[in-house]
Amino acid sequence: MDVVRGALTILIELTDAATDIVDLQGELPTEINQACVMMRKKLAKTVEAKSMYANMVEEAGYQGEDDANAIEQITIYLEMIDHIDNGLKSFNEKYLQLK
Repeated sequence: MDVVRGALTILIELTDAATDIVDLQGELPTEINQACVMMRKKLAKTVEAKSMYANMVEEAGYQGEDDANAIEQITIYLEMIDHIDNGLKSFNEKYLQLK
């Protein structure tokens, strides 16, 4: 999660500091943007897998601490996906504004 937060922080700082389209077209902004997109995809796959697992466990009739833990993890991942989406949206809006 620290890697996601770090990449997202850099993306937001690059977006905020950009004064010209060239600032957002460089290698670093492009790499960070792509990294955030890939991390979002991985988090979405993780959420899907954990949700499927939680459903299978529930259907099997098992209950316990793992259920609450899985729900908590899924919630954290969904919140992180929202943060990434907001960062990517800000980047794209700034890019279009400067274009």
